[in-house]
Amino acid sequence: MSNIPNYELWSYQPTPFAPKPQAQRPASHRPEQQPRLAPQPFARLNRAAFANLSPIDQILFQHFGVGRASAPAYDTMHEAFTAQAIALPGAIAAEHLGQQISYGELNHQAERLAAHLATLGVQPGDNVALFLQRSIPMVVGIMAILKAGAAYVPQHAGVAPEAQLRHILAVANIRVVLTLSHLQETVPCPDGCLLLCIDEFMATADGESAGPFSPARPAHRDDNCFILFTSGTT
Repeated sequence: MSNIPNYELWSYQPTPFAPKPQAQRPASHRPEQQPRLAPQPFARLNRAAFANLSPIDQILFQHFGVGRASAPAYDTMHEAFTAQAIALPGAIAAEHLGQQISYGELNHQAERLAAHLATLGVQPGDNVALFLQRSIPMVVGIMAILKAGAAYVPQHAGVAPEAQLRHILAVANIRVVLTLSHLQETVPCPDGCLLLCIDEFMATADGESAGPFSPARPAHRDDNCFILFTSGTT
């Protein structure tokens, strides 16, 4: 165990279980005498940069900042989500303020909304505004936008000033805005934009979604996932 004030890090030490070496190496070559730099892919952190880390950060990096680099099983986030929804449709995917939704239902609603976005003219490569608050419909909106091949542009409605929202709509060339019904009066929707309340859409009967939705062009790992506008303080 490594001890630092207010920190205790347990680490597995295989030495007691390993065969004793026939001869000890010179002290200058013992592992404990050398800086423990992380292997690939973290070797880019050079010795000078490592030395500039605080003692706590050095130990945290040594213990937890290493590992084999492996390619993800899926090219995109929504593909991984869809696979999980198919494998475990009854598992709870999200909970918020006493409400919950299963992977199967979340995927179903996201497919419906993605298909509807396509009918509104959303195409792969477009940007869709997500002006709302944290909620289960927010998660549905994120997955639907990604399934449609677009990128989501999130803002906290009711907190972000209206001028900022209008600026984002113009700069990101947004034509569709997703929000919640109780926030729609606070969300600007200039001429040429369409405003859709996700919670109201989720409450409607199934219509366009007879089966899995397929965008006009399959999403690619290099496509934009989201565009984040900050207040300038982050």
